[in-house]
Amino acid sequence: MTKVAEIDNRIDELKRQLENVKGGKSEVYARIVGYYRSVANWNLGKSEEYGERVNFSELSHDTAMRIKTAEKPVKTEPVAIEAETEAIEINFAEKKMAMENGDVATYSFFFKETCPNCPPVKAVIDSVELEGTKINVDSSNGLTEAMNSSVYSAPTVILYNAEGSEIYRTGNADKLKSFLKVQSA
Repeated sequence: MTKVAEIDNRIDELKRQLENVKGGKSEVYARIVGYYRSVANWNLGKSEEYGERVNFSELSHDTAMRIKTAEKPVKTEPVAIEAETEAIEINFAEKKMAMENGDVATYSFFFKETCPNCPPVKAVIDSVELEGTKINVDSSNGLTEAMNSSVYSAPTVILYNAEGSEIYRTGNADKLKSFLKVQSA
């Protein structure tokens, strides 16, 4: 009996100690470009990306990619890869033709107040006679709209045709200027 009582007392003591345990900050390391680094030392954008990462396993990666892209699995035959590359080139050519034909109807410009790259992109947008919306992603409504449009960085400009389909997307002022030069001519 004394043995059982000692064990019960020890269990009660350990339970009291467990209730008073104060946790400390854990150091999390993740692999970037071949080496491990503390996540605490990452910049804000990389830290956000870390929160969206999914650990790899054949099943989860395959399932996640299918859900994310909502497309059929990529075939690994060389012919399929060539066909896919060809489709991308045709798709870009179609978008370029749409631009040359003046099919760009509207735009959405996603920006932040503190973004150093946003003013040059805004200047390009302001120089073109297009109707559109400027969305500040610092606001909760703007952030929600950015997430709904799959915008993950500022600045981002999305150009749409008259039917509302996306034609072009960029965050680079020079690329936007190059793409819109037909429109301003």
